[in-house]
Amino acid sequence: MTDDAMIRHVLGQLSSELREGREYMQSLAHEVSVVGNACGRIEAQLSVLAGRLEDLREDHNRVCVEIAETDRVMMRRISKIEGQATWVRAWAAGAAAVVVTVGSALMWAAMRLPEFVSLIGGK
Repeated sequence: MTDDAMIRHVLGQLSSELREGREYMQSLAHEVSVVGNACGRIEAQLSVLAGRLEDLREDHNRVCVEIAETDRVMMRRISKIEGQATWVRAWAAGAAAVVVTVGSALMWAAMRLPEFVSLIGGK
């Protein structure tokens, strides 16, 4: 093989390898573009999720405030009911004492009534 033929042969191989390298680089560029597009979509989805997470945090905080307010209202109501129950128990105890006193007085009077009648009536 002559020098010219050898040079043409080597140039042909280099040209073929260069063409394959260019096709490989185009393939890689396409794959990088696909990955870049996927990363963009993922980034958009992450942004949406971050917004939703912030909404959930706000909802959670609002619910916690509502629960705390409901607890305060219920504790005030329970305290008021306990106060009323104490008053009712005291009133009932007083009424029971009156009933016992009146009952005792009536029993005493019933037992002493014949004695008084005999004193007054002379029998």
